[in-house]
Amino acid sequence: MRFLRAGRAFAGSFSNSSAPRYLHCADLVRRLRFEPLEDRSLLSLAPLLVDLLPASDSGVNADDNLTNLRTPTVEITAAQPGEQIRVYRAGAYLGEAALVGGVLYQYAFTTGQLSEGANAITARAFDGSAESGDSPLLALALDTAGPRITASTPAAVFDLRGAALDSATVTYNEAIDFVSAGAGKFTTDDVALGGPSGAIPAAGIINVTGNQYQISFAAQTQRGTYRVQAGPLVTDLAGNPMDQDQDGTPGEAVQDVYQFSFDAYSADTIFTAPTLINAANTTYEGQDLCIDGATVTIDGSHNFASLQLIRAGVLTHSNGTGMNLNLGEMIVSASSSVNVNGKGYAAASGPGVGTSGPYTSGGAGYGGMGGQSSQQIAGGVAY
Repeated sequence: MRFLRAGRAFAGSFSNSSAPRYLHCADLVRRLRFEPLEDRSLLSLAPLLVDLLPASDSGVNADDNLTNLRTPTVEITAAQPGEQIRVYRAGAYLGEAALVGGVLYQYAFTTGQLSEGANAITARAFDGSAESGDSPLLALALDTAGPRITASTPAAVFDLRGAALDSATVTYNEAIDFVSAGAGKFTTDDVALGGPSGAIPAAGIINVTGNQYQISFAAQTQRGTYRVQAGPLVTDLAGNPMDQDQDGTPGEAVQDVYQFSFDAYSADTIFTAPTLINAANTTYEGQDLCIDGATVTIDGSHNFASLQLIRAGVLTHSNGTGMNLNLGEMIVSASSSVNVNGKGYAAASGPGVGTSGPYTSGGAGYGGMGGQSSQQIAGGVAY
């Protein structure tokens, strides 16, 4: 084969034929193809896996990538040994993972690198000059806030004639542990119930819907105040105990216990507005009465089957009239009262008026009958 300078024809043997053939350089350029050679052994391959270490996974399941640790540790599996592994959160560089051995690396987050909630964690390999692409995404969830109860039933009052009092419900602000065998699972051991006659054993708990749970117990028929307590060691899915007072310290023995109370009543007539029952009014004789958050004034003598005061209900009588009630039962809640302040007879008046003798007399005591003296000496005032 004979070669000439560029731009001129040259001869060469391109076949078995003995006859020379001539090609122009332009034809040669069109027929030849040049591709750059790459040393694939020098290219970085993306890590195969980023996973939260079981010791850092505080969730109900050991593989749910949920933690309540602000500085957890992830394990990274590289595609090939001998490379640096860099860790990123939402594309922002955090730091370099430490080699454990072979293709396994670990990275411990430092305080502030993770945000409360979802964190998108990836890793890249680095060969000293270039990075690989991203590893598969690790959706790491950080949850350091304890759960709390935000609603409950029964509400402030319960009508024993309207339904059976055999359950109470509580609703948490987030999902809680109701399935594991751990100490944080919501069970009857986390509940305390009490009624007018004392403690009431909890029979069971079921998940009604969402984050609402129903606590069942034997049906109650007694009127009075009932109390329910739950917590504080019930945990959310990340393993945080209850933080009912939201002070950042979960699981406190007193502050993080949720408690509520309600008054159970059974009545023929319920008074919810100010009412006067005078001595001549026999409408309610023989009935079960309930005063609910109102002031009821009763004058004179009456016979009622029972009288119950709930939700700051007040029983009183008119000035100087007196009240004489014959009751089968009377129940007064802690917020209610029988108030006869200033309702006693004044001095020298009322059934307690004296008839003779040199004795001084004064006004009535608390709701009393008063008195009178035969002497011209003023008595005390009603109080």
